[in-house]
Amino acid sequence: MPDTSGVYHAAYIAAAAIYIAYAVSLWARARRVRERLDEARRAARRASAPPTAREVDRSWPSPHPPG
Repeated sequence: MPDTSGVYHAAYIAAAAIYIAYAVSLWARARRVRERLDEARRAARRASAPPTAREVDRSWPSPHPPG
């Protein structure tokens, strides 16, 4: 009977590498989603918050006359 233990070990190493790559891709995707959610939350807070003194100073005097 031929010795197939080398092929057996190679297949398990390949399967482990695939699972590790998949886990890393899931982790990276979750990190990107978390970053996008955090940015969306910050943008929502900025949109609903009153302007800061620095933002008010930048807009005055306005280069465009009212009306």
